Amino acid sequence: MSLDTTAPVEWQGSILYVDAHDSFANNIVALLETTLGVHVTIVQINAPLPDLPKVLASFDAVIMGPGPGDPSKSKDFELFKRIWEMAERDYVPVLGICLGFQSLAIRYGATLERLTNPKHGIITDIHHCEGFIFDQLRTFDVTQYHSLRVKIKHPIEESRRLLRPIELWNWKRLWSSTTTCPDLQPLAWDVDDSENGGVLMALKHTELPFWGIQFHPESICSSRDAIKVVVNWWLQAVEYNDTRGRSRTDGCMSMDTLDRNDIFGLPRDFSLLQRAAHWKSLLPSGPVPPAYSKPKRPAPRKVRTAKLEAGYLRVTDLCEELGTLASQSILLESVVSRPEVGRYSIIGLIVPDDTQILEHKTGESFVDITIAKTEHSNELVRKHKLGAEETMWDFLADHMEKRKAIGGSASSPFWGGLMGYLSYESRAGMNGCNESCAANNPNTGSNTAFADVERSIVLDHLKGKVYIQSLKSHDGEWMKSTKAIVKKLVVKAQVIRMTPEQVTSVLGHLPQQYDKLTSESELRMCKHVIDQERFGVALDFAHIDRPKEEEYREKVRRCQEHIRAGETYELCLTDQAVVILPKDSLCESSWQLYKALRHINPAPFAAHLRVSGATIVSGSPERFLSWNRDGVCQLRPIKGTVKKAPGIDKHDATQILSQPKEQAENLMIVDLIRHDLHAIVGAGKVEVKKLMSVEEYQTVYQLVSVIEGRLPELTSTPNPISNPKSNPKPEAKPNQTPRTPPNAKKRQPQPQQSPTTPFTGYTGLDVLHSAFPPGSMTGAPKLRSCALLHTLEHHQPRGLYSGAIGYMCAGGGGDFSVLIRCAYRHDNEVLTTHASDGRKVEMEIWRVGAGGAITALSEDGAEWEEMGAKLDSTLAAFVAGAGLTEKQKLVKEVIRRMRAEHLELLS
Repeated sequence: MSLDTTAPVEWQGSILYVDAHDSFANNIVALLETTLGVHVTIVQINAPLPDLPKVLASFDAVIMGPGPGDPSKSKDFELFKRIWEMAERDYVPVLGICLGFQSLAIRYGATLERLTNPKHGIITDIHHCEGFIFDQLRTFDVTQYHSLRVKIKHPIEESRRLLRPIELWNWKRLWSSTTTCPDLQPLAWDVDDSENGGVLMALKHTELPFWGIQFHPESICSSRDAIKVVVNWWLQAVEYNDTRGRSRTDGCMSMDTLDRNDIFGLPRDFSLLQRAAHWKSLLPSGPVPPAYSKPKRPAPRKVRTAKLEAGYLRVTDLCEELGTLASQSILLESVVSRPEVGRYSIIGLIVPDDTQILEHKTGESFVDITIAKTEHSNELVRKHKLGAEETMWDFLADHMEKRKAIGGSASSPFWGGLMGYLSYESRAGMNGCNESCAANNPNTGSNTAFADVERSIVLDHLKGKVYIQSLKSHDGEWMKSTKAIVKKLVVKAQVIRMTPEQVTSVLGHLPQQYDKLTSESELRMCKHVIDQERFGVALDFAHIDRPKEEEYREKVRRCQEHIRAGETYELCLTDQAVVILPKDSLCESSWQLYKALRHINPAPFAAHLRVSGATIVSGSPERFLSWNRDGVCQLRPIKGTVKKAPGIDKHDATQILSQPKEQAENLMIVDLIRHDLHAIVGAGKVEVKKLMSVEEYQTVYQLVSVIEGRLPELTSTPNPISNPKSNPKPEAKPNQTPRTPPNAKKRQPQPQQSPTTPFTGYTGLDVLHSAFPPGSMTGAPKLRSCALLHTLEHHQPRGLYSGAIGYMCAGGGGDFSVLIRCAYRHDNEVLTTHASDGRKVEMEIWRVGAGGAITALSEDGAEWEEMGAKLDSTLAAFVAGAGLTEKQKLVKEVIRRMRAEHLELLS
């Protein structure tokens, strides 16, 4: 039997999915729910399940999913083994995918060996028997993620010659069992790689309802026919159950009972808002809480907005005129605009003695709520004690719900709200590595810090508008004074671009303010050069400690050993340089660094942040996650880099980035992100809008993908245990009749919902939590990769590098970039040394990270070069005079004496 998958499937079924801690599981679940119309319950592979037959009796079929590891060696796969060894009366149809496929094979006599050439994110075509689960299908492309191969002692496995055409082989023999594995029938082979020989891609048990496939049908690059394989398997599973009179025994263990069991963890559709409201009742011993009803909240704040023309206004000029550098501040700037990103720049003003700051350090059981005081310190207001099951993320969700706003301009993405950062270690639970990282370096400050910004300025570079905004109820004076500052700067920016003759021709006369405006511009330029000169003095005494080449290359080789052993598919290895330079009380080094970095490496997600003792300067090209007020979420991973060099244009870069290694790097992260997004938005609501497109930046070409999903509507839902996010019901095409397999169970009417109006409460923060840390900085599978990287990187915290910086708007929406191409420091990390005359000299410590994705196809030398190129693009900002224009360099000569005098004082 087969099925036309363009038509919706109109039957109801129930599948148990065994998740082996993989980062693609939600993609498989989405495929099942949208294609088969079944309900899927996920159980972790380490779940105890004491009465397994009773559990399995509640399901029509089981899928054993992919994951890292070797099922022939580890006790972590005990649940797989228990399912294969059930008594005959308890048999249930099972499909093993990748790891599950390997587990089935070794249970019936096969062995596992390492592939000569591991296949991770590699797309190949497979040849199959054209029957069973491959009924009515031809040769098609699939995505493979595996380092280990199943061997059943078939002659084609040992061939090391060019295998094609496969028709030269005895067709019947290709699909026959071997004497070593008489219970297993091969169904498909991969013969693309002569070094690997023929690799088994699918099999079935000759008598029992067990099937297995090595490839990943859910991958975005697998053919549509790969999905039809799953459909064919389901049809055969239904037929098996019907032939033997097997039906689900809902009375033994209903879906609600199973999902409530603490071995399954928290219900997968609990939002952060639900957790924040019910974390005490979520303990396993407590009852399942009812659907979350929206509690009473304070009335939303009203946004006050003034809209002005931006003209040629420069964001940096506005920051300096506002005096934000004298205190804590946040700037998210689009230095360069692109068709899809870089439209807005946002200034978040942190008002001393007024602005609230939220801080948390991973591993601690409280959130500090402080009030901003000076550039360097905050005053503690209170500590919010986190409950036993409560997390910092729950607290943030509850805080945002209480502090909503209305009435802002729809054209402004940010009206006020939280602005700040998340360090790489902000999400606890990555196999314990985050807590130990935080404990390993107690002087790194908060892992998470957000300012509750009530005054903000947004520049729309596309439409040339400035939005001055306040969430304060009585803030007319500030609005008025800020409007005057903006208008003055707009006029100045316009006038200094014109000669006196041009001004006269436009206005008919030369304004009296012309000389004043132009002289002010010259003074500002001189001040910038002087500040750069002062900072240049400090840089003359800077010490840069770079990663060591042989150490990094050895780490790359160790990464590849983990990959070859099947422990992971891809590892995003990083390292950091440390820059130590004298502090200068007369010059704010971070602002000079930022202006140099934005000049050297203009980027759509640049940032300058001074919050709670942390300082960040960033020239990031990569959006991590954005969501708008309509609930559309977007992730834009960058993976695959070519350094700009003479003779290399975009065409050349595209050719290089089309190589299997580069494509595989990007594909693995795209599939990982789809998994993260599916976890929140549900099945059938994730779309890859752009796949592996080459984009040009100042110093590199990079491979970019765009993945989008829409948050569930905040409307009535069934009991949250039953996974309301998905409920996929594909619409039938006009004049098309759904095809239903014989004896399939018809979909029953859904039970009536509760008369109360529950609230799912999903926001972009749920997606941020699900997807963090950024997959482009971890590898896949994420949990295993984080644990391996923690060891490979010598248990050192990455800190702010590899984290995220951005905002969450009080009116909905948010945008975060990945903290790469950045430098950061903490005020409490200071090195004290002594000058030759015995004076104490304080040195500030900056950290600059860089890295790259390591795959089976990586070369350690090339990876070292790539990491170094990324590192240099940021370290260039620490070179004296970086970021000066030609005119400013001329002015620089005028103030050489000041530099010499300052050098004498420092020495």
